Amino acid sequence: MPLLEVLCTVDETVVREQAVKSLAKISEALSGIDMQNVFAQMVIRLSTTESLPSRVSSIGLLTPCYKRAGTLKEKLRKYTLAIYVYIGDLLSFAKKKLL
Repeated sequence: MPLLEVLCTVDETVVREQAVKSLAKISEALSGIDMQNVFAQMVIRLSTTESLPSRVSSIGLLTPCYKRAGTLKEKLRKYTLAIYVYIGDLLSFAKKKLL
């Protein structure tokens, strides 16, 4: 999974999307403990970097992760909301530059 996590951070959209799809598939085979201790932690790492591609990847991994995240659900919600605010700020900034 570490290699796929790295691929989730690249700028190339096709590579990133395939890494997210592969991780989502892998998540189906994980135990509840592995989901919380490994997979959810990876999603949190991706969502808290400064890299937009990483944050976008974390959104793609939220669905397979959230339903089995146990006690980490609130933390995932918090970081996901922060990503949406961040993207909204980027869009507002871009819109101002275009006007």
